[in-house]
Amino acid sequence: MQLKSWLKANNIKQRDFAVLIGTTDSQISRICCGQTVGSPKIIHLINKATNGQVSACDIHAGYMEAHKPVWARQAQHATPIENHPEGSPSPEILELAQALARVLA
Repeated sequence: MQLKSWLKANNIKQRDFAVLIGTTDSQISRICCGQTVGSPKIIHLINKATNGQVSACDIHAGYMEAHKPVWARQAQHATPIENHPEGSPSPEILELAQALARVLA
């Protein structure tokens, strides 16, 4: 679970959580929005304070998602080529798309 989600689910403000684990509210804010992962000590304190519900893997996943290239974020929402509104693609384009999909899988 992401820290931001955990805080919201438990109705805890970032500032209050920061005081609880002994860091700054700006540090917690940066972790919540994926700007940083924090030090190993902070990650451990977050994990402990959330009873393991927010793990180091969760924090790193949030960071990686926030730092994904724009094209990678947009690719998740791309229309499959078979459903393209302009009709069927040429066999060459379809073959190229399938080859690319195999490489990226």
